[in-house]
Amino acid sequence: MLSRAQAAEYLGVSPGTFDHEVQSGMWPQPLRRGTTGRRLTWDRCALDAAADALSGINGATPEEKNPWDEIMQPGWSPVYLHSRETKVLEYLARSPHRFEARAWIPDGVGDKTLAALLERGFLERGPCSRYKGQEGWGITEEGRKAIRRP
Repeated sequence: MLSRAQAAEYLGVSPGTFDHEVQSGMWPQPLRRGTTGRRLTWDRCALDAAADALSGINGATPEEKNPWDEIMQPGWSPVYLHSRETKVLEYLARSPHRFEARAWIPDGVGDKTLAALLERGFLERGPCSRYKGQEGWGITEEGRKAIRRP
C-alpha cells in the first residue's frame, strides 16, 4: 500500500497532479484506513493495472481476478471527501431541518465546497425552514451514503 506522496512518486508526477488525475478517474480511488478513515492509501497493483490499461497493455488473462473486484461490490464506489466536505455533510445529516440557510453551514466551508458537493449530487437546494423565503442547502441520499462508506 502506498501513501499519496509515494503513489505520486511511483507514477512520476507531483502529489497535486496525482490528486487531479485520481479525481478525474485516471487512477483508482484510495482506500480509507485507520480508526477515523482519514488515512488514504493506494494499492500498487491497482495503479499498475490502471497504467497498463492507459498504455493499452493488457497482461491479465480472463481467468485472473482483478484485486478491486473483491473491494468494489455492485452499486458501491469509493468516494474521496475532503475534510471540509465531510464536515458539511455530517452537519446536514444531523440537522433536524431539511434545508439549512447558508448562515448555519459550519465555519470553514466556503461556496466552492458547497458548489462541488452540489455538482457531485451530495447536496441539493430547497426552501429553508428556518428563514422563510431563503433557499437552503440539504443533504441528498447520495451524500448520506458518501459519509457512511468505509
